[in-house]
Amino acid sequence: MKVSIENIKWIHEQRAKINREPLENIEFYEQGKKIDMPEQLIEDFCFTGMNNVDFILTGFYTGPPNFIRSSEMEFKGHPRFYELIERMKEIHSSKNQDYAKEEDPLQNLCQCEKIGIPAHIGCFIRMQDKWSRITNLIKGQEPEVKDETVKDTLMDLAVYSLLCIILIEEDKEPFCARQQNGQGVE
Repeated sequence: MKVSIENIKWIHEQRAKINREPLENIEFYEQGKKIDMPEQLIEDFCFTGMNNVDFILTGFYTGPPNFIRSSEMEFKGHPRFYELIERMKEIHSSKNQDYAKEEDPLQNLCQCEKIGIPAHIGCFIRMQDKWSRITNLIKGQEPEVKDETVKDTLMDLAVYSLLCIILIEEDKEPFCARQQNGQGVE
């Protein structure tokens, strides 16, 4: 095999150029045909931590991997994990009735925007409160709220994590653009 060093340098420069450009500004073509990238797909990709070239080489541009979309898949892993996900759904549904209106299910989480705090940041603060509680309990502090176990707090933290993802997805400015402008969540 003969390899041209000039070609390798050119390929490297092209990869760097592609990776510097915001993903939403790149037009993708395959066999001469333009590929339309749904905004949600680009936002989902930003959460993977891969670069733009990886977006292409992994095939992510064709849509999320099938395991994300498939309702017929045989789930692997610990069965209790899936039981806990069902429990999370129940918790979210019942608590949501207490905190928000049906037509605006994230209303309570968005209240902090009235004082200039983005909703997803407010959600991070609530997650930090839960984490602080867990940390104190692990260190042996006696809980004041006796009917909330560490498992309950962990479940709340998991629910807040998913709600935070929704808040980021529903934000007006795409998450990718905020990250590239130095405003992303760190």
